[in-house]
Amino acid sequence: MKHYVFKHKEREPNKRRVNAMKKRISVLLTFFLFVSLFSWIQPVRALDPAVVTPLPHTGGKPAQYMVDFVLGTGTGFAIPSTGYFKITFPSDTKLPTSLAKANVTVNAAIPPSDPTISGQTIKVLVPSAYPAGTSISIVFALAAGIKNPTTPTGMIKLKVETGYMVGSTETKIEGPVDSSKYFIGYPATITPTPNTDAPASGTEYAEYKVEWKTGNEGALSKNTDTITVEFPAGYSIPI
Repeated sequence: MKHYVFKHKEREPNKRRVNAMKKRISVLLTFFLFVSLFSWIQPVRALDPAVVTPLPHTGGKPAQYMVDFVLGTGTGFAIPSTGYFKITFPSDTKLPTSLAKANVTVNAAIPPSDPTISGQTIKVLVPSAYPAGTSISIVFALAAGIKNPTTPTGMIKLKVETGYMVGSTETKIEGPVDSSKYFIGYPATITPTPNTDAPASGTEYAEYKVEWKTGNEGALSKNTDTITVEFPAGYSIPI
């Protein structure tokens, strides 16, 4: 009698499939490691474009100016106690010939000395040191005597620079950096003209002539754009 012996041979794993799986696992691990590192390593950021708020916004009028920005977060962007901020206003913004420190604040603190003015630039010495990444708010009071421009009007920008002094020598840290756009409107001229048609009592009307100049981004398109005139309370507007 013949005896048959059946031998079972284990099937070897597919090497290509195993290697592909290892590569996928390696890629996933690398991705998760990158995400984990990025979550706590923040990128270096430079000086932010300032947000500028003039009050009022009317062209040709004296105004308070608030200039808000954030210092860069990179190494060397901190402002030492000998630091300064330079604010350069656009052309035709009227600056005073001198500026008392009592009319300027940096983060609600008065500078150590009167700011200096050269051309369209005001240099303000810092009242204290500021670490990199600090939010800064410079306020020029209405009494500072800064007057809004009449040319150009519309959406305009100023510039911000940071630095520090060594004796009388300036060393720039960041800037000058353009601010975000802020609005200055051209003042309208309103001329009322009485109605000469002698209407019945209680139906007298007046003609109003309203003249102004559009700003540098104020182009109007025919049959598309609109002009709105708002009268104060107490006026009778026909419907």
